[in-house]
Amino acid sequence: LGWENIAKNGGNILDIGCGDGDVTQNLIDYIISYWKKNKLKGKKVTIYGLDVNKSRIENCKKLVKSKSNKIKTIFLVDDMAKKRFNRFKKNFFNYCLCTGVLEILSEKHNDIFLSRISKIVSKGIYIEDLFETFPGGFPRDNLGYHLLKKKFHVKKRHVIFSEPFNKF
Repeated sequence: LGWENIAKNGGNILDIGCGDGDVTQNLIDYIISYWKKNKLKGKKVTIYGLDVNKSRIENCKKLVKSKSNKIKTIFLVDDMAKKRFNRFKKNFFNYCLCTGVLEILSEKHNDIFLSRISKIVSKGIYIEDLFETFPGGFPRDNLGYHLLKKKFHVKKRHVIFSEPFNKF
């Protein structure tokens, strides 16, 4: 997933739309495993989970755990697509994880969201986005173009099939 960059470099990480914290927990587990496998002491990592849903943030605070004192988590209720969002300074985050967010944003909110991400994230963003259409969703087959407009460069792109898998 490209998470080895996070494990190697540490820093401030944003998990935008963190939900109940499953991706945050997977990242924590990955980092600790990477450090152990590569015999690294590890660098300080602070993961900020941000979601619009207060009850999901409460779940994060209860469920997400780190076995390393070098990995800290901070969970906040907020909405990056709202008009006056200015919680973080320019380039505050080194990396961003964005899973299950873009497909629920309208074109207008997607543009606002990507503009804000491009200002507060300095090194890279991992995006998981739907490829197929679903009721009420906004798949972005032109996501690379949108990212390029915001000065991001797509380094790797993978198409991953989710359940239920049907090769036809």
